[in-house]
Amino acid sequence: MIVIISKIPETLKKLRIKCKYTQKQVADILKIDRSTYSYYESGRIRPDVKTILQLSQIFKVDYTEILDSECNSVFSDSKYTQLPESKEGSLGETVETTSPSVPTEENLTEREKDLILGVRLLSSEARNEIFKMVSERFKMENRLRRKNRNNEQN
Repeated sequence: MIVIISKIPETLKKLRIKCKYTQKQVADILKIDRSTYSYYESGRIRPDVKTILQLSQIFKVDYTEILDSECNSVFSDSKYTQLPESKEGSLGETVETTSPSVPTEENLTEREKDLILGVRLLSSEARNEIFKMVSERFKMENRLRRKNRNNEQN
């Protein structure tokens, strides 16, 4: 289980103050409304990955300084045995599991975005373990699909 504790709002405010910018100045650089940037700092909305990268350039820090504040990963099983299966997204929307679409930033659920942020914060060794596990799972699912298709044709 991954527990996401958002500290991005606090980090953004500290970085902005350290750089002596106003919310309006940062919003203008990002080409967004000041209220939108204010929502980032208050935690009402979360900046997307593209915005985090832009903010890291504005504040002259590595993007990981912002993201490192975001995630406190707690794994209930250190062996990464099996991810729980879910057919429901973070906001209760149905997630299509039979024919996945090509993932883009626009069609990722909040849960998927949190997972990506969490993975990016892991050590390279832990990331490689997860990628290996996911790759093996894909192979297994593809074998099962082929087997089911063959059974349906016979």
